[in-house]
Amino acid sequence: MRSIPAEGATASLWRLELLLSLLAVNTTSSDWAGQRRAMQLVIERMLGEAPDLKVERSTPSGLPWAIISTPGLGRRLAFVCHIDTVPTGDLALWSVQPHRPEVRDGRIYGRGATDMKGGLVAAAAALLEAAAIGVPCSLVLTSDEEIGSLGAGTVAPMLQGRGIAAVIVPEPTDNVVVAGHRGVLWLRISARGIAAHGSMPSLGRNAITTLMRVLSRAEAELPLRETVAFGRETVAFGRETMNIGVVAGGEAANVVPAEAHAIVDIRTIEPDNSQLHAWWSGQPEVDEVETLLDLSPIPWSGDDPWVSALPGPHQARPAPYFTDGSALAPALSGVPTVIWGPGRAEQMHAADEYVLRDSIEGAFHLYEQTIRRWDSRS
Repeated sequence: MRSIPAEGATASLWRLELLLSLLAVNTTSSDWAGQRRAMQLVIERMLGEAPDLKVERSTPSGLPWAIISTPGLGRRLAFVCHIDTVPTGDLALWSVQPHRPEVRDGRIYGRGATDMKGGLVAAAAALLEAAAIGVPCSLVLTSDEEIGSLGAGTVAPMLQGRGIAAVIVPEPTDNVVVAGHRGVLWLRISARGIAAHGSMPSLGRNAITTLMRVLSRAEAELPLRETVAFGRETVAFGRETMNIGVVAGGEAANVVPAEAHAIVDIRTIEPDNSQLHAWWSGQPEVDEVETLLDLSPIPWSGDDPWVSALPGPHQARPAPYFTDGSALAPALSGVPTVIWGPGRAEQMHAADEYVLRDSIEGAFHLYEQTIRRWDSRS
């Protein structure tokens, strides 16, 4: 089995060309065709360097996913990367074409450069190094992470029984090791009213104003939690947050709305969210509470021996966002998971999204060190 060289211009150019090719593919969430094309591109480039890699993938009709693995048995290191991106948004805010990547002054521009195709490229190159030295390693490619880690939830059962002993999620952390992150709870909160003519609102009951009352009250009264304990450690996850992301209702200006709903995004620090459900369900204005997404936080693992020995700087607190790690956790119970990748979080979902080429190179070399220290026999 051969591999691209770890050092030098040839290896660096391979990584750059792979990233530029990926950025040219529109992989917006829910576009399964685009996500499959990008996954196939990664697979073809990697097999071109290491033909003995094992490739598994989803059926043509299902949510896209792929698992690319080195041969060998023993404790396995896994990289988990989502292929999808958020929409580009208003193109007038971009100075480049989002799917025509550009390299300027060491920055690589394009939608998904930071979140997270740059990290994917570093992980793919690291897997080739693992193949070259015989370290059991897998690269898991997932889809539709941005809309609820749907692909990760689908592939999770496939990862059981494979000896996965640690997970790296190369989301952008500026190459700082982050040992855990918050969970997420998305709720659809619905209120019903009574329709009436807009000129006679007293004959109806306005569902929108009813809903707004409870949303306003939630900002002050929702029982958001502040700290969380893991074993002997009490970790500063920070206070849970709530964002009202969607409010919708009504049919026309001259009709008293009979229905309204909101979608709230709560970033959680505990796996049990029953008290949050109970608060919403107990409000007199609320007629229905529907759970759209409920993913548990990744426990802080900063004192795990493998995590604490990872090269480079470490962050003392978990990340505020969620990753595919939450969807994989039920299948990989107790496996330490870190968020660790190139790029800055501030670039995620931004117009003119970019990643520094040096950041990708730095991530690759940190991953290479990690692979060379990996003991598959323990």
